[in-house]
Amino acid sequence: MRNLAVALIAALPAVAAAAQAPAAYRAFENKLAPVTFQYPTAYEELPLPPSEQVLVARYVLLDQPAELGHLEPAQFTLARPRLFVFHFEPTGAGKDGAPAGDPEPAAGRVGSFADLLARLPGIVAFEDPRRPGFYTLRQEGADGGRLGFLVRRQQGGAEFGVYGFAPADYHRQLQAQLQFVGRSLGLTSVVAVARATDEIDRIYDRSDLRFIAQRKRARGDLARGWAAVDTANYLIVHHGASAELLRRLARDLEAMRALYERAFPPAAPIDRLAVVRVCRNRDEYHLYGGPKDSSGFWHPGNEELVLFDHASLAPKLDEAARRRLEKANVRLPDDDTLVVLYHEAFHQFIHYAVGEFPPHDWFNEGYGDHFAGARIAEATAQVQRIEANPWRWQLAREMCATGKDFVPLADLIGAEHATFYNAARKRFFYAAAWSFVHFLETDAAAKAHPQWSRILPTYFGVTKDKYAAALRRAGPEPTIAARVVAGFNARKAALQAAFAGVDMAALEQAWRRFGSGLKDPATARRGR
Repeated sequence: MRNLAVALIAALPAVAAAAQAPAAYRAFENKLAPVTFQYPTAYEELPLPPSEQVLVARYVLLDQPAELGHLEPAQFTLARPRLFVFHFEPTGAGKDGAPAGDPEPAAGRVGSFADLLARLPGIVAFEDPRRPGFYTLRQEGADGGRLGFLVRRQQGGAEFGVYGFAPADYHRQLQAQLQFVGRSLGLTSVVAVARATDEIDRIYDRSDLRFIAQRKRARGDLARGWAAVDTANYLIVHHGASAELLRRLARDLEAMRALYERAFPPAAPIDRLAVVRVCRNRDEYHLYGGPKDSSGFWHPGNEELVLFDHASLAPKLDEAARRRLEKANVRLPDDDTLVVLYHEAFHQFIHYAVGEFPPHDWFNEGYGDHFAGARIAEATAQVQRIEANPWRWQLAREMCATGKDFVPLADLIGAEHATFYNAARKRFFYAAAWSFVHFLETDAAAKAHPQWSRILPTYFGVTKDKYAAALRRAGPEPTIAARVVAGFNARKAALQAAFAGVDMAALEQAWRRFGSGLKDPATARRGR
């Protein structure tokens, strides 16, 4: 639904993209987008993050072509040809489209062609004098190599076009593709926008769901092949997920949300819709922006929780085989998808519960991994129990039992972001954070201890209260700097309050004893 106003103001007919596309091309399907065009069928559309305002669509070449056959699979994955369709409205009066009196456009805003190129750091564009509007994109520098091409069009007060990148051996094909896409580009008609808007409006006719406007926007931005499922607090956007996985995702998200709210009453009612994006496989997840060596992430700026379907990593199971494995308490691919879901959904919830900033990583990741061990009863659709995290218990046990790679308690709770996520030590910090939180939440002696039992609720309560108080003092519209300082001070105060008077040596010793006895949750479940 990006830039709908442009399409509604200019009642211009769509150009060639609305016509029948040739065999090697297909028409872009999103009628709510400001432009129409045709793109090569050899490419797959990738979703755009919700915060994107300039790109209309992006594509990646699916299969390795003969021209790039010399590349190893890993090399091709990194160098896959890509296409990007863009659209923006020039801001007018100033130099290069910047408004008069505003020599430095706001960060992230694109109001001119120069602004667009600034989004491509280290790349310069050279227009072909024989073909106005066609540019070669080169690496910055006197001898910068050719990286790709760009086609620029202007119509009805708008600028739009397409650019792409590919290895040198695929440049001839890329150039032809971009020229075709560029020729097919045109502004979307008012009639097409109105029809597409009506289709989405009908989905929510007489709906009592909250966040209707946000749900409509997300559906309007769906990439080709993607679909959406509504729950009370979430919109699940997926690329071909199975009906069984979707059923469990919808059920479990709401069950976990109820548990989070009981354990951590929010500072204020959470009035945001969370989009849960389930990518088809790990490759698609990384192409979308999933960090290396991760299975999911929560992006507060985009208000999106992103993961991938772990069924893509395993052979397909028929229903009979699935039932046999479930009866034997064997982990299924969907179980791993849900482990990630429960973890990342906690990050989304706690971000808003404390006032839209993250608590210390030991608390945030530790609780995320703690809730990842949830088991939800089929009959009641409620959380039945929290088991040991299936991905952490073994490393945590080894660390606690042997002391090798063990993270001392003072180091764990005092670790700032860069230390916690240091690539060489990250997995040990994750295992330590989970086992410490799990110890305080599940060990009978810890729960009965007058000081230890207060650590986690005190940390949460003080973090929430101190942050809210600091923002009130900062005025009705606190700056980003004020929020950063408030968050830092709130976390510091919460840590001091939570561990005030605690015998740290005794607590660490008890935690290590607990961790040394951790067991495989699947084995424990079979013994129930």
